[in-house]
Amino acid sequence: MTLTLITGASNGIGAAIARELAAQGHSLALTYRDDRQGAEHLASETGAQIFHADFADPGAAARLHAEVTQALGPVHTLVNNVGPGRATPLSPGIGAEAMQMMQVGLAPALDLSALCAPDMGAGSVILNISSLNGRLPPARVSAFAASKAALDAATLALAQELGPRGIRVCGIAPGPIERDDAPRPDDIRDKIRSRTALPRFGTPQDVAQLAAFLVSDRAGFLTGEVIGLHGGWQ
Repeated sequence: MTLTLITGASNGIGAAIARELAAQGHSLALTYRDDRQGAEHLASETGAQIFHADFADPGAAARLHAEVTQALGPVHTLVNNVGPGRATPLSPGIGAEAMQMMQVGLAPALDLSALCAPDMGAGSVILNISSLNGRLPPARVSAFAASKAALDAATLALAQELGPRGIRVCGIAPGPIERDDAPRPDDIRDKIRSRTALPRFGTPQDVAQLAAFLVSDRAGFLTGEVIGLHGGWQ
């Protein structure tokens, strides 16, 4: 059974992807930062092994890779999901904040790709979870949007670099995704609904189902794309 590593998988989109891939027979290694309890609960559901990683530390990716491969063997599928979003209004110090976001949201994806790729063969996949903010950012998210735009660019470049070896690199750029544990205020919900073609928010499960397709053989000719998943955002 091949191994899939998912970063940031203790809750939200990462947890939904883990459940979806476990249901399809993937052997899983999952990372968490603070929510050990959530990660342990998910591991009991999916049979995954969990690993602690705080990617604000530049050495975390290398330590994680060593721990995972020593315990479970080489990684066949890598899902880079770490990179939480938050507002970053223009203010003194925003440059440093942007660099911190790059460290968490971009650097680990590149480092883990570089560490895992040598043991990957044809049919392996790297999937980067981005954001619609990387393409169509609203006000007050410039640093976060820049980190996701950088991840999108890296996705396209890595697809070209690894494609000759049969390794696919894709991305998903979710739009408004609603989580039960982080509901939006009603006025914000109404404003978002007014800009989407479909009269609902997306869910983590929507992202997970697309992720499961992209890492499967059914998407075997799809690489170098960051697919928007946003309900027809206008």
